[in-house]
Amino acid sequence: MPKDDVLMKSIIALLVLSAALVACSSKESTEVARDSGVATRQEEAGKQRYLAYEHAIAADLDESDLKPVYEKVIATCNNDNQIDCTVLDASITSGRFLSAKLRLRAKPEGIRKLTALVSAGGKVSSQSTHVEDLAKPVTDVKTRLAMLENYRTKLLELQRRPNNDIDSLIKIAEKLAAVQSDLERARGESAHLLARVNLEILTISLSSRASRSFWSPIAESLHDFPANLSSGVSTAIVGVAYVLPWLFVLLIGFVLIRLAWRKFRRQ
Repeated sequence: MPKDDVLMKSIIALLVLSAALVACSSKESTEVARDSGVATRQEEAGKQRYLAYEHAIAADLDESDLKPVYEKVIATCNNDNQIDCTVLDASITSGRFLSAKLRLRAKPEGIRKLTALVSAGGKVSSQSTHVEDLAKPVTDVKTRLAMLENYRTKLLELQRRPNNDIDSLIKIAEKLAAVQSDLERARGESAHLLARVNLEILTISLSSRASRSFWSPIAESLHDFPANLSSGVSTAIVGVAYVLPWLFVLLIGFVLIRLAWRKFRRQ
């Protein structure tokens, strides 16, 4: 009986130990899976931080509404400090029909606000969004900045050594100047990339071609009638100038053929 008790206790101990190992293994697997999921989400979030958005919207408006909407968009961009907006390009033309084009840079909420202004002013004919992933360029610039900072720190440590001669100091100063120049260039590149990530681009195209009144084409035709008439007359004069030499050549040819025909008949 004592031996059986010892054997039974040993079996129970083994079972308890096996259960504990299985539980620990399951817990570790769960933690690894959770940590992997967190790392994946963090990686995705990091990629999303470096996305540069560029939007485009085209709208058709009444002729009387196009210029007010154009000016309202520019005024909103210039006066609303919360959206950090900048007008990069602006143009308006008045040929056969009014048209305007704007290129703006602003915060995402500013882009939505400006897009809403355009949509409220007329009929949106097209709208698109282009996304560029700048994660690699931003990471490369950060790595280069860190390397340059480290290199400059080492050069400064070398410069502080008391046993440096003049030649060594001159060479270190030249290296420091070159590193500082590279640092400023890399910082400017980093600032430009981050501005593209933090601020979005919006291109607005406004047109009144499809919303013109019934009489607009007729009025334009009457307005252009004198110019078209003079253009037609000038084209006709040019045509006559080209035709006259050929008429002269044909006339001479006709006379020669007629004389030859008469001579043939006499024979």
